[in-house]
Amino acid sequence: MGDERAKLVDAIIKLGASLGLSTTAEGIETDASLDWLSDQGCHFGQGYLFGHAMPKAEMDDVLAAARSPAPFPDLARAS
Repeated sequence: MGDERAKLVDAIIKLGASLGLSTTAEGIETDASLDWLSDQGCHFGQGYLFGHAMPKAEMDDVLAAARSPAPFPDLARAS
């Protein structure tokens, strides 16, 4: 991640934290990005690292199998 982009993402995560909000990162594609976001305090994420886009019916099956109401992993628990 470029330095300016990293500064912006870090600022957004800190802003959310200062307001008592959870943050969700989109487009996570690598373990390195996941680790960095988790280190910055990001709470949730989604992206190709966790799964590719799929038809609704297939996603319904995935969620039913996981018995999870939310498809987003909790980054705070990932580290």
